[in-house]
Amino acid sequence: MKDLLLAVRVKENAFTDRALLSRLNPDLTPAVLPFSVKEVLSGKTEIRLQREDKIHIYPISSLREAYSVTINGEVNRPATFTFADNMRVQDLILLADGFKEGASRSRIEVSRRLLSTAVTDTTAYSIIHSIDLGSAKGEDLNFVLQPFDIVSVRKSPTYRSQITVSVEGEVLYPGNYTLAGNKERLSDIIARAGGLKQTGYATGAILLRKTHVNETSADEALFSSKINTISNQSKRSSGNSFAATDTAKIASNVNGLLVDQKPVGIRLADAMARPGSLYDIVLEEGDVIKVPKLTQTVQTFGAVNVPRQIAYHRNLGFRRLISESGWFAPNASRKFAYMVRPNGEIKTTKRFLFFRFYPSLEPGAEVYVPAKKDKKPISTPEYIALGTGLASLGGLIIALINTVK
Repeated sequence: MKDLLLAVRVKENAFTDRALLSRLNPDLTPAVLPFSVKEVLSGKTEIRLQREDKIHIYPISSLREAYSVTINGEVNRPATFTFADNMRVQDLILLADGFKEGASRSRIEVSRRLLSTAVTDTTAYSIIHSIDLGSAKGEDLNFVLQPFDIVSVRKSPTYRSQITVSVEGEVLYPGNYTLAGNKERLSDIIARAGGLKQTGYATGAILLRKTHVNETSADEALFSSKINTISNQSKRSSGNSFAATDTAKIASNVNGLLVDQKPVGIRLADAMARPGSLYDIVLEEGDVIKVPKLTQTVQTFGAVNVPRQIAYHRNLGFRRLISESGWFAPNASRKFAYMVRPNGEIKTTKRFLFFRFYPSLEPGAEVYVPAKKDKKPISTPEYIALGTGLASLGGLIIALINTVK
């Protein structure tokens, strides 16, 4: 064996503590003889070879899990890298192409696998080390990694990227504006935009805001589940006519919710008159403020005989507007009539005893009168089923009374 090993030259990465010798017994059944490559080469063990012997020497790398280290967070290339002996945290950051601009060098966490040989269970999952690469502490600067360590580089709490909002419509200087801080309000941005023009209608101003900000993988999973649910429902309702293009269309519509903007009812006039008040809301990333021109009309929709636009004047009230629209239609649900203000706020009809109090009109308002739902007439089978149920109930009551007697 020693002669053969010297001839083939065992590689440096070979596992020399244990190798296998496969040979055939005299009855041709297979046998395995383990041996140490070290002991054979040193002469401590001598093995004579036979015909058909096979020697298996394994590389160290194939006898263990592939060693790696992972870095995530505020680095330019988060990834998993092959572990190397004597690798330090600073070396791993270099492999990840360095820090991002907002990285915190004083808050870097290293999580390490537990290598406990204890038989009893433990509630701990890993060992967490917190190091500060901005300090002069030698143990932090020269922190040596071990296989399977995970390095997390946190974002600095004082770092902020620019946050922009948009101001459109009847202001002196419309356009995009970068917020100076996280407390900049509606009145502040209007002042920076030069204020309203003479034609600007503060009562009709609206704010568009994203419905979902900083969506995560959990959000994506939620919306994917919604897509599947809608698709399955559509397939059941439409049978085999449901096409793949319909699924794609549904997916596009549902995913659009992640970036969709919805109007927020604001009171710009009150915000400008009382800066810092409840109406002077704090702005967020992506907000769009729209200031329209003064609108001199109001409009009716729904269950009125003649839905129309009517010029607004000070004496125009809710009932008079309905009257000039041909009055309520026969199927109108009067108690549920409501008004949408120019800024998107909704004012409903109030009721006290037998009196109804309709909201006051203002320029640009829209009045909606919903229609009553048609009552579905009871069919003959339903009448029969109802009568049968009542008869059964009556029989049960009589039987109970007789039992008590």
